[in-house]
Amino acid sequence: MKRDGLFIVIDGYRKDCAAPPNPSEETMLKLIERGWSLDKFECVKDVEGYMRQEYSIVEANDFSQNIIPSEVEIARKVRYYFAHPMFARVVDKLIPLDVAKGLIAAYLAPISMRRDLMCYYVHILKNNK
Repeated sequence: MKRDGLFIVIDGYRKDCAAPPNPSEETMLKLIERGWSLDKFECVKDVEGYMRQEYSIVEANDFSQNIIPSEVEIARKVRYYFAHPMFARVVDKLIPLDVAKGLIAAYLAPISMRRDLMCYYVHILKNNK
């Protein structure tokens, strides 16, 4: 990337590592982590620390409240999969298991955002080197 070039990152993170989630919330985060094939669901503050090693953060905005309505709509559609076992069996035969695991994460994402466990951020990074 050119000097003074901008790099935009839009991603989901754990909201705050300082406040430990209760056991059911921790299970929910683990299911989202597995559904999204993550090794570790990183906290936004930790990721910002990694970003600062190579870039300066020009802007960091939490867009969770803007994302929740879309996530709720996706979860509503995914609920059909869980409520209709015959439909789920057909879908399971048509799509890879890794995609099916993502349905659980899609269902749980708006719940975790409403509980302030995860967030979606837009980071604008600048290359100073």
